[in-house]
Amino acid sequence: MDWHQQREEDLNEHIKKDLELQKKLEDQLRVVDDEKNKEKLKNDIEEVKKQRIAHESEIEKVIAKKREALANKMSSVTFDEKVADLNEINKRIEELKQFEEGKSNLKIKKERLLQRTRREYQERHIQIERAIELFNTNSRFLYNAPGTLVIDVGDNGFRFRVDIRRDGSGGIDHMKVFCYDLMLAQLWSEFKRDSSPCILIHDSTIFDGVDERQVALALQLADRESRRCGFQYICTFNSDKIPQLEFPADFNFNSFVRLRLTDESEEGGLLGIRFYKLMYTSLFDKNNKIAIYQQ
Repeated sequence: MDWHQQREEDLNEHIKKDLELQKKLEDQLRVVDDEKNKEKLKNDIEEVKKQRIAHESEIEKVIAKKREALANKMSSVTFDEKVADLNEINKRIEELKQFEEGKSNLKIKKERLLQRTRREYQERHIQIERAIELFNTNSRFLYNAPGTLVIDVGDNGFRFRVDIRRDGSGGIDHMKVFCYDLMLAQLWSEFKRDSSPCILIHDSTIFDGVDERQVALALQLADRESRRCGFQYICTFNSDKIPQLEFPADFNFNSFVRLRLTDESEEGGLLGIRFYKLMYTSLFDKNNKIAIYQQ
């Protein structure tokens, strides 16, 4: 491979990276809200474009020099060498054609996928509006203020954004997940009863960092909605994290307990047994035979 060909391949690789970086920056520009960051991204995109144009211009110069070198060489090369060079050029041309065709096909497929996504969005507007309504109602029950669930279509398909006022703490972030999961269970029960799993399970970490009042409200909400929609809600809890003082008088938390696990006895385990870890040490005794001792 001569210098011209190597340089041309290097420049093509730079252009490919420029295009990837430009697309990444343009994707970020679509979702950023801050005007200062928008301006910075626009400047970065312009710089990448200038860099790509410079690389493309240099490729043209390299190709021109390559042709000039080839013309000078033509008088001294053999017929077989000329045929080999011509075949290499035709191969490169065919590869470029396939690359361009592949880019065009990819654009067509992406546009078709976006069109199908937009159609699905329009066809499912009733479910989408209901999902937004349910999420807002759930978050209002917990914080006396409606949350926001935004569902729309972007260049990369469906986009989801969840916000609850008093945003910022880890506890509220967990409650976003709780409200969203509960909304899915409600939605399945209303629109896809036959295919719904009819169950929602949360580990105790869903309530990490959450105020006791919101924990109690979340459990009451889960109880009310599981009864209304006909699905089962299961949640694990450490006994010292249960907000007993926050429950209203008519909410008997203990009546919902189905299983208590404790390490006080073997019967308190999940399977009713305790697993012991056995450690063995292998040594040679005085007769050079292996002796195994249990620890």
